Amino acid sequence: MSGGHYDYKHWKLSDLADDIEREFINDGKYIGENWQTGEQEEMDRIEDASDEQRPIILKEVKSLIDDLRKCAIRAKELEWYMSGDTGADSYLERLKEKNVL
Repeated sequence: MSGGHYDYKHWKLSDLADDIEREFINDGKYIGENWQTGEQEEMDRIEDASDEQRPIILKEVKSLIDDLRKCAIRAKELEWYMSGDTGADSYLERLKEKNVL
């Protein structure tokens, strides 16, 4: 058995990190359709941010993505441990190998 103790919910954390990263791959800018004109144009997910706020928001988003990825790894390893797939030694070793402990 590989995991399953928490119904593989660690994948949701990983998926959330992927979704956020996809939306901010170009610092929040993307090509979308202007609903008023029907034309394709560059849009900005954080267009309301000031010049001072923009880098702070982007830094926070990137930090969140990193934290979610680390949480996903930690949750997966705990799930495997709780499912009996790994023992205490290998659980801790795997966390150290992945630099999350």
